[in-house]
Amino acid sequence: MTGTERPHRRPGFRGDFDAGTVAIRAFAGMVRHQRVVKYQLLVTAVMVAAGLWQGFGPLHWIIVARLAGSVVYAEMNNSTHEAGGDAISAEYHPGVGQLKDRAAGTVTVPTLVALICLPFLFALPTGW
Repeated sequence: MTGTERPHRRPGFRGDFDAGTVAIRAFAGMVRHQRVVKYQLLVTAVMVAAGLWQGFGPLHWIIVARLAGSVVYAEMNNSTHEAGGDAISAEYHPGVGQLKDRAAGTVTVPTLVALICLPFLFALPTGW
């Protein structure tokens, strides 16, 4: 740095706090602007309500958090890749198209795993 530029982050705890604030704002922006993330959070809320109704134990809640978190994470990663692809090339480019398709495919795996695990989750005895 030449001395006239601002550092990207402040050093120390304050910089770490700023980074956390930015991350929370980014997540809130995803929730506001990405319809699919809203649907996934709605499904998560339904799962939490079903878990409360069924009397889920600690193991159940760990599984629900892991499954829901992985699906939302994959969707946020997909949205980030798509936005990056749009920023790189406003026109159609086959490489950007493949990037977007592969990013969308990464959401499929945790979603399928979650759907496969749901019946087993409700089959576990409560209190685990």
